Amino acid sequence: MPAQEFNKAEELISQLKNYINTEIELAKLTFAEKVSKIFSQFIAVLLVGVIFLFFIIFFSVALGYLLGQWLGQMWIGFLLVAGLYLLIGIITWLLREKLIRIPIMNAIIRQLFSKEYLDKK
Repeated sequence: MPAQEFNKAEELISQLKNYINTEIELAKLTFAEKVSKIFSQFIAVLLVGVIFLFFIIFFSVALGYLLGQWLGQMWIGFLLVAGLYLLIGIITWLLREKLIRIPIMNAIIRQLFSKEYLDKK
């Protein structure tokens, strides 16, 4: 009788070890998936940002040139475009918490905590 109980205890310990190892592997894979999603999203946003930056640069030069022609002095057109960017920069700086920090934090949290996890709460 004690030998059977000892065998059952050994089997239970073996199953417990397997369960713990499986849970560790699952945690590693889940972490790797979440990190890869965040990284791939970052790369996609960066790529779109670079393309958008090129658009902004060419558009700014064209707008400065157009305003300069309308006003008769090229430097006035480019000064107006620069002033517009300064105004946009000041507004962005003043609203950086609401426009940048919080949305980025929320996006990262959404990626880290899957829908299944949030539904359990």
